[in-house]
Amino acid sequence: LPTHFKPKGLYTGIFFNFACIILPYMQQHLLVNTGVQAVHTTYIESLNRAMQYMEQHIDQKILLKDVAREALISEFHFHRIFKTLTGETVKSFLLRLKLERAAVSLKHSLADIGQIALENGFENHETFTRAFKRYFQVTPQAYRASMQAIVQQKQAVYRADEVSLDQLQIEPPVVRHLPDIHLAYVRHIGSYDKVASSFQRLM
Repeated sequence: LPTHFKPKGLYTGIFFNFACIILPYMQQHLLVNTGVQAVHTTYIESLNRAMQYMEQHIDQKILLKDVAREALISEFHFHRIFKTLTGETVKSFLLRLKLERAAVSLKHSLADIGQIALENGFENHETFTRAFKRYFQVTPQAYRASMQAIVQQKQAVYRADEVSLDQLQIEPPVVRHLPDIHLAYVRHIGSYDKVASSFQRLM
């Protein structure tokens, strides 16, 4: 309020006193909220860098200190922030990422299971099998067999309907270079069958 302002009357005086108390508080509260939002955004950017680093080095031995260095945060502080914002520890995130990538390889390739284990950062076949069964409730061999059975069933349906993949008219891919744009995203953790809930949050 301007210094030359002089309230007149009882109610005006009460309002003036209230304004002198509440306005500084509101200003401070606004500054605090703005600062918290800025810090939160910085943490999100740090976590994105860390996750990208882990995804790019998934077939290597990744240490917490290396991930924290990519995020530009101390190890202890980074571990707490990661758990708070993602709901996972760094260790559980890495294990989930390795197992999900391995599951994709089991489904879409005939590579040896031991080789898939090594390519996804597991020390040996036995360690991979135990972790895979604990996470998916099925062994890698059984998972691959079930996926192949589903593929064979679909192929049988295509043959019965006389659908030929050679006759499908698929447009060739078009590569376009676009300028940088800002994107909004929501990280989804869990089954792909439930990804619709994340789309709803995004919209």
